Amino acid sequence: MKINLIKIKKRIIIKILMKRIQIIFLLCLFILNKIDTQQCDEGYFIFKNICVKCFKNCEKCEDNIGCVKCKDNYYLMNNKCSSKNSKCDKYENDIGCIKCKDNYYLKNYDCFEKNKICIEYKDNYGCIKCDTNYYLKNHRCNEKYSTCNKYEDEIGCIECSSGYYLKNNQCQKYINCEKYENEIGCIKCKSGYYLKNYKCINKPNNCEIYDEKIGCTKCTSNYYLKNHNCIYKNINGCIKYENEIGCVECNNNNYYIKNYNCIYKNVKNCISYENEIGCVKCDLNNSYFVKNVCNIIMNCQKYNNTGCIECKNGYYLKNQNCKKLPYYCQEFKNEIGCIKCKDNYYLKNHDCKKINSNCEKYENEIGCIKCKDNYYLKNQICLEKSKKCVEYKDNYGCIKCDNKYYLKNHVCVEKSDCIDYKDEIGCIKCNETYYYLKNNACINKNILGCIGYENEIGCVKCKDNYFLNNNLCILRDNILGCIKYKNELECLKCEQTDFYLKNNNCLIKNILGCIDYKDEIGCIKCNETNYYLKNHNCMIKTILGCIEYENENGCIKCNETNYYLNKHICILKNIE
Repeated sequence: MKINLIKIKKRIIIKILMKRIQIIFLLCLFILNKIDTQQCDEGYFIFKNICVKCFKNCEKCEDNIGCVKCKDNYYLMNNKCSSKNSKCDKYENDIGCIKCKDNYYLKNYDCFEKNKICIEYKDNYGCIKCDTNYYLKNHRCNEKYSTCNKYEDEIGCIECSSGYYLKNNQCQKYINCEKYENEIGCIKCKSGYYLKNYKCINKPNNCEIYDEKIGCTKCTSNYYLKNHNCIYKNINGCIKYENEIGCVECNNNNYYIKNYNCIYKNVKNCISYENEIGCVKCDLNNSYFVKNVCNIIMNCQKYNNTGCIECKNGYYLKNQNCKKLPYYCQEFKNEIGCIKCKDNYYLKNHDCKKINSNCEKYENEIGCIKCKDNYYLKNQICLEKSKKCVEYKDNYGCIKCDNKYYLKNHVCVEKSDCIDYKDEIGCIKCNETYYYLKNNACINKNILGCIGYENEIGCVKCKDNYFLNNNLCILRDNILGCIKYKNELECLKCEQTDFYLKNNNCLIKNILGCIDYKDEIGCIKCNETNYYLKNHNCMIKTILGCIEYENENGCIKCNETNYYLNKHICILKNIE
């Protein structure tokens, strides 16, 4: 029973599936039928079931093909329209031009202009016959030259005129040649020339024997042979030459040989030379030998092969140089210098320093270590003691002053108008009736125009007709016309009747014709009867023929009877 139910279910499912397949098949037929009957708008055609716009310059398109007919002046190529060339007389679709107009020839379906030097053309080849003065090669006409006697088409020159020989179908001129062969060149030269690479080379001057294949093999006297050329024997001091080499022996008295050249023996103090080297030995009384040169050391008395071994009097030897000894040196050692000085001098850094007459005791390399009475020591120098100081200490100076003085930086300073002091500081309080304190000193209250002082500052208040600037009182009369100052050089306000303010200065109102001024600008209004304003100046109305003016521009209207206006100027009319 169970098996029958399963079979029935399977049959029902198969029937349902078959119904669905039938519906899908009918739907597909409907869609295909609709595509087959599809229609495109005018100017379009069907291509792969899509409506495509007909090509430009096409007169008629067909479905699934494209353009089948073009408009006038166009021809069909691969279902597209191409423009016809004006040089072509006849076209064929899908081929191109098949016939050209007069004065043109056809090649690869294109038209090319005929050249006048060609007298016959053949389509798809080009020129096949040239004018008399030209020969044909690769369908081109090439000019015939007068140097050639005979030409052949597609080859070129085959026979040259007299004085020329043939090579690669071109005529080459032979110079100084007596005999030649075509395609080779000259094989025999005229007298005075020799043959090289089939060309005639001028025999070099002063050559005695020539070989036409090689060149010169022997030169005249006063010359030697090198690379078949004759070289003049002009090396100073040379007494023997060899061919292909040059000088091989020099005059030994004054020259030595190097690189086949004679070098003059001019090394000072040299007593022996060798060829290819130069100086090899020096006069040891005056110099020593280094790299073929005799070196001289100033103030040297005696040399060996390595340098100076003894200096002249007044000099000592150090690093192969003679250095001057100090004038008051009594004893020295080479490589060190002075080691002992004469009387009244002491030694420091191998130099002799004079002993100060106020020094009682000194040591070498230090200097004075003890001074005579009434002197004290500072930096190995003896300085005279001041009567103002009652106690000194070496290398410091004064450490205690007389009662009338106070100590500052080891110097005794007069107490003057100070009423309270501290050593190493100075005054700490002044007589305030006449002085003020600044930098621990009493400064006289003598600033003109000042009525108020402060310690460490100076003047802080001035009289009415002065103004304060950098703790000084400046009289208010250095800027003419100024009634209020910013500082001693700059004004803030001017007397208005005769002055106006500009750039912190008072300027006189002296512009002719001006009736109104403004600070920082200048004139702003002129007497309009005789003047007009321009760039803050009053300009006189003097333009002949002008009847109306405008500020900043000048004349704007002329007497039109006799004048016309041009760039604010009245120009006189030419009245006949």
